[in-house]
Amino acid sequence: MVSYISSRLSAVYDTFDAELFERMALEGMGELSFLDRARNIVAALEVTLPSRFEEAARVLVDTLGPERVEEALNGFEGFYIMPLCMYVSRHGLEAPDVSLNALYEMTKRFTAEGDIRPFIEKYPGKTMAFLEKLTRDPSPYARRLASEGTRPRLPLSGRLAAFQKDPAPVIELLDRLYRDPNLMVRRSVANNINDISKDNPEAAVAALKRWKKEAPGDELDWMIRHGLRTLIKQNHPGALELLGFETFGLQVNGWNMTPDRIRLGDSLSFAFRIRSTADRPQNLALNYVIHFVKANGRTRPKVFRLPNKTLEARESLLIEKTHKFLPYKNQSFYSGE
Repeated sequence: MVSYISSRLSAVYDTFDAELFERMALEGMGELSFLDRARNIVAALEVTLPSRFEEAARVLVDTLGPERVEEALNGFEGFYIMPLCMYVSRHGLEAPDVSLNALYEMTKRFTAEGDIRPFIEKYPGKTMAFLEKLTRDPSPYARRLASEGTRPRLPLSGRLAAFQKDPAPVIELLDRLYRDPNLMVRRSVANNINDISKDNPEAAVAALKRWKKEAPGDELDWMIRHGLRTLIKQNHPGALELLGFETFGLQVNGWNMTPDRIRLGDSLSFAFRIRSTADRPQNLALNYVIHFVKANGRTRPKVFRLPNKTLEARESLLIEKTHKFLPYKNQSFYSGE
């Protein structure tokens, strides 16, 4: 990636010091995380690009190849643009027009979802107007930026507190994108709705309910399921109702769980029976919860999904599950009940 960026810069910037750039960018690279490698490249760009940001931005845009024609992000060929976007968000906050244009060109080749966010925070009106315009752009990558860049809780990026408090401006953008012909864009809309649901569940449910009335169909049903995945785990009544899950009468009995004691790497098996006491079918969303012991000795619940079931009138179903306690990078296990 470093040599590719170097060659692209050398082709458009006559006085570019490729040797210095590559030496700085590659220093300690093997020991760094992916994100820190990108930061290393940004540090090398800061030394070798023109000191005036407007000139540096023009050089970076000139290095870009043709726009992507694929229907979705895949592979790693576009990742060389990540440090270019990071350079813009780090040094271009005082030149928003130049920066937004540069990020627009970059996102059409990769994604500028994380680097648009400082501009949303500093210039909310200007940036949201820019993103509203992108909802009508021919490039699906540009349209995706309008959704992905405004996610209140975008992973690996800082949260947008203003949108956590009031998601209405985001939902206005999503209103223009939820029927987008590109699956990548619709998936981003669903992920944005899921983010919104964590802070404003009623707003998320209301938006999806309105969309379902405006454009019913299988594609929207998928988006609703994906967008409500957090609320389903929380048994949110509005989310369950929107997905067609209703309870008219149930009994749960016959609980059985083995073994009584487990070690890391073991499996826990449990079973129970659900019996309908209703005179009509019921669609059920089933979860189970494990209360894991944390480092402070207290427990914290974690919800896991079971397959959805349709329970006929007066029917009885046996539900069985085996849960494996395997070590994960993002979870530590502690002894206890």
